[in-house]
Amino acid sequence: MATRVVASGSNHKLIYAQPRTPLTDVNFMLQTPIKRPAVDQAAAKRILGVVPYERGFHFFSGVGKYTGETAVNLFSFLEELRTIEPESLRFHFERQDFQKWIAETLGDQTLSERISGLDGKASNENLKRELIRMIRARFEELQAISQTP
Repeated sequence: MATRVVASGSNHKLIYAQPRTPLTDVNFMLQTPIKRPAVDQAAAKRILGVVPYERGFHFFSGVGKYTGETAVNLFSFLEELRTIEPESLRFHFERQDFQKWIAETLGDQTLSERISGLDGKASNENLKRELIRMIRARFEELQAISQTP
């Protein structure tokens, strides 16, 4: 709420609160950003696209310990997360491998930043559940954007 002084004397002020609304406050209107999708249809399709195997996300459980699993798009990444061992999840999360691959290879800075905001001190089970939830939500969001006419 904005406060406006109506009358002022030497010892007294008469004030009232005026609610701030877009219709009454031009400054508010000028400062309110217009919401637009973070990505357009072409970018959503690119993020959801398949990358060459060599550029896929190769899951490891430690340095030099390849699990044999590779994700080549966001959907396969989500599916692999559901079945990877806790050691692999923790190994990649602590090194920020998920965020780097998603931002640099898939081109989704938004999802990368969201993952960076996860609590690294959470249990493996909670971390996995939250990571899967977050990626599934972003996948669905990107699918909807990519399919809009």
